[in-house]
Amino acid sequence: MCSKISYKVFLLGNECSQITGGKLTSIKQALLVVFYNLQVVKMNIRESARLTVREIEIFWEKARIPVQEIQHCISKLEKL
Repeated sequence: MCSKISYKVFLLGNECSQITGGKLTSIKQALLVVFYNLQVVKMNIRESARLTVREIEIFWEKARIPVQEIQHCISKLEKL
């Protein structure tokens, strides 16, 4: 599920480099990907949230679930 190189994030667990699995994404999975992008890939918070939201959007489109505008999703993820 997660990459071979992972770091532990307090209260969340090991960071993951991408969103995987057959279920819809949880907030925990999204935050783990955001923290991975922040610490390992060295992205800023906005870029990391944008990339994570785009990955989540792919899963939601497969399930044919409507999604809010990307900019609103990014701001919600940043607030978390």
